[in-house]
This record gives sequence, structure tokens and C-alpha cells, in this order.
Amino acid sequence: MKLLSIIILVFSIPSFASTIDLELGDIASKVSKDNFLIQENAERVYQKKETIKFSRASLLPKLNIWNLLKLPAVFVDPLAVGDIIQDVAPFLVPANWFKLSQSKHLYKAQVEQYRALWANEVNTAKLLFVSVYRDEVFSKIIDEKMSNYKDLLDVAETRNIFGNGNLFAYNLIKGRYLSLVEDSRNLENLVYSETKELQFLTGINNEEDVVIVKPDLPSIEGAKQIEFSKIIFKAIEASPEVYQYEHLMNALSKVKGQINFSVLGTSTYSLGEGNGVFDHIPIQDGLGFGMGASIRISKSEGRILKTQLKATIETIKKQVNILVKEYNSLITNYSITLERIQLAQANYDAMMNHVSIGGTLNVMEMVDILDNLYASKILLLSYEFRFSDLVEKLKRITFTGDYATVPELHLKD
Repeated sequence: MKLLSIIILVFSIPSFASTIDLELGDIASKVSKDNFLIQENAERVYQKKETIKFSRASLLPKLNIWNLLKLPAVFVDPLAVGDIIQDVAPFLVPANWFKLSQSKHLYKAQVEQYRALWANEVNTAKLLFVSVYRDEVFSKIIDEKMSNYKDLLDVAETRNIFGNGNLFAYNLIKGRYLSLVEDSRNLENLVYSETKELQFLTGINNEEDVVIVKPDLPSIEGAKQIEFSKIIFKAIEASPEVYQYEHLMNALSKVKGQINFSVLGTSTYSLGEGNGVFDHIPIQDGLGFGMGASIRISKSEGRILKTQLKATIETIKKQVNILVKEYNSLITNYSITLERIQLAQANYDAMMNHVSIGGTLNVMEMVDILDNLYASKILLLSYEFRFSDLVEKLKRITFTGDYATVPELHLKD
């Protein structure tokens, strides 16, 4: 009933749509504060922090009425003290201290996981912001191209009226014009869809209307090529995924301590089945023949973590290699594309001058020139926006720029 009441309340709140100007510089702060996945992960970190408090509190004596009934037996059989020591003096059980240390390391691992998720969500939102702006720019180019085709269509129609036109040329140009009209509408729908997804990532109410403010993007002109060797070490050093495995390995070492001291009893508390990272490692209560198997399983778990760490480092190397290669290629290709645009623009101007003075309307040649011009324009813009994306990804993988300062976790008490 509570859930139903919440749903009814949410949909019964009157909404008044307004327009919000969204800037690229606001993305990181909005994601940090209002992103749903980050909020959820922050609660996970909070739970790990509370687990440390629980582990520390569990070292203190606790009241168990049923065990207290055994107290008289201690005076008859002193060995019976082992039945109640877990309640009267749990701090005397080494496994409890190992469990406390393990909780601390798992908390640190959860913080690193939060840092990685936060950086990924900020990166995704910033790239999506640029993608929305890019598609808005592309939409204007398509409208411009559509206007040029409309001019050609008017020329072809006028010549048909005066009897010196070409019906084939008219129909072909009109077909291209109508196709551009359809492309314009599809792109408009794409921008709308991307904007709503951006609102979701930044926690902006989807009933609001968002206006993308023109961002100040890094320029590819004059950019210098970069080297893999100068980036990779910084990327690995800053990686929360790498640090996460370091903390997990430290936590695993505490599990090994629990196994070795199991002769003095196991921990009186547990993270719960499936909740602890290493709950699948069996620990027997007391000295027995299963200790050797437990130790071997824990060593195997250590080898798994080391393998995963190596795979993570290799993944980072692969990502940096690809980013550096594409970054440098874009710088080289950009100058070539600039020359292509100049040539295409010169051909288009010559064509329009020829047509305006009554020259022959060669439809295939005109369509080809017009398509080449705008294909070059779109390609050049694609390089510029792709360069911006690569710069943002390099900042994410090296934790510089907006990623240099992770927001503080305001955990509840």
C-alpha cells in the first residue's frame, strides 16, 4: 500500500513545464547530485561504512539470555566457558578482528567502485550533451542543403514551364529534396530522444524543456599529436578499477587469517549469504580436516583477483592505445578535409554561376557537386565533434578536468 501511495502521489503532483538552459559546464555537478545510479551506489557505500560500525560493535559483549543460562555450568566444568565466550568476550576471538579488518577493506573497494561509476556517468552525460548539440548543428546543415535543393528545384520547374527544361532532372531533384525533408524530421526526433535521455542522466524532470547552450569545445586546429607512453602510466595510476582490486586482495588476506585461526572459533557475525564478496569461501568452526581445502580455495581466489587485475590493466592499455591512434589520425585527416571543402565549394559556386546565366542544367553533375559539398561539411564537423569526444575520454581515463575531484559522499548517520 505504501508503494501504491507513493506512485499516486508522484502522478498527482501538478507539473508546470518550464525551459531550462543546460550548459556543458553544469553536467558534472548535476550528475554528481541527481543521477539515479550514483545515488543508489552512494547508498551501497553507506551500507559498507555501516558494516564497519557493525563489525566494531560486534567486538563488544552482547546479551544472549539462552547462553547466560549456561553460566552455572562454568563453575562445574570450566571448559564450558567456550560456549559463552563469543557473547561475554567476543573480542577474544581472532576471527572477529579479521572480520572487522575485512569490512574496512571492502568499504574502500566500494568507494573505488563508486568513483568509477561516477566518472562513467559524468562521461556518458557529457558525451551525450555534445551529441545533442552536434545533431542540432547537423540539422541546420541539412536545412541549408534542403534550401539549396529547393533553389535547384525552382530553376528546374521554371525551365519546364518555359519548355526548355528536363522532366527527368526535375523529378530527380525533387526526390532528393523530399528525402532531405524526411531526414530533417528524423533528426529532429533523434535530438528530442537524446535530450530526454540527457535529462534522465542529469536528474532533470522529463516534463521540463531543455535548451542546449552552445558549448566551448576543444579545437582540433593547431592540436598537437600525443604519445601513448605519456598517458598510460597516468591512466593506470588514476584508475579506480585498479585500486579496487588492491583493496579486495587486502580483504582476502583477512579471510585467510580467519581460516588459520578457526581453531579458536569463527566470527560471530557475517555479512550474510551472497552479500559478502568472499562468502563462498568455506570456513569451518574449529580445527578440522577441512582447513586445508579452505586455504587452497582462498589461494585460488587470490589468483583469480590477480588475473582480473591484469585483465583490467590490459583493458586500460587497449583503450588508451585506441584513443591515441584515433586522436592523432583525426589531426592528420582534418587538414585534408579542409582542402576537400574548399574544392567542393568552388565547384558549387561555379555551377550556380553557370546555371544563373542560362547554362545547361546537367542534373547528375549538379546533384553530385551539391552532395559532395555537404558531405565534406558534415565530415569536417564530424571530425571536430569526434575530436572533442576523444579529449573528454582522455580526461576520463586519466581523471583530469572535471574528473579530478570526486564529489564527497554525504553519507547518512
